[in-house]
Amino acid sequence: MAGNLKRIREASGRRQDDVAAEARRLGLTWTRSTVAALETGRRELKIEELVALPVILGSALGKPVTALDLYACGDAISLTPAVALSTQELARALSGQRVSVRWLVDEERQRLIDEELPELADILSGFDDATVERALVAGRGEAEAKAAGSLGVLPGLVGAVAVHLWGRSLSDERDARAGSDGDARSLQARRGHATRALLAELRDELARRGLEHR
Repeated sequence: MAGNLKRIREASGRRQDDVAAEARRLGLTWTRSTVAALETGRRELKIEELVALPVILGSALGKPVTALDLYACGDAISLTPAVALSTQELARALSGQRVSVRWLVDEERQRLIDEELPELADILSGFDDATVERALVAGRGEAEAKAAGSLGVLPGLVGAVAVHLWGRSLSDERDARAGSDGDARSLQARRGHATRALLAELRDELARRGLEHR
């Protein structure tokens, strides 16, 4: 998007100051430096700025600019570690139509197998794509990282084993077991108790598979 923003602006003969001035007219606190940072990918857009950007550019350049003009690229756009959209499908999504996503699960699964832990192949091999996606995402949580450190394994393995055992991430299973009733102190105590129980179950499963303390 950064490259498209610069290309569209320069093709219209407008300066970064022109875009910034239009953004300020619409209520944003942009300066020329803000636009320069956006065009080099050094600044992320807030959601309201992302929605407003085509309007800002259209007013500054004196011609219609669509969101697709900004997002257009030759490659698929990754939405999650497991899913990507082509530019054409993104256009359909932005217009409210149903879209077909490109699953990246096989690529991500192979990366984990090749780079992180070969034993993941055995755990993930029986999952369908949707479950594999949950397992891959589950391995990226803070609770999973802490559990991985305690168990002496990699977070990706914790995520895969968690989904294998409970059908969801360690974090989600902990919250389900702890519940949400009571004051903050009692909730924290229940979450701690649930976490210890879950770690024991994970440790048992890892030991059963011969994967503990790698």
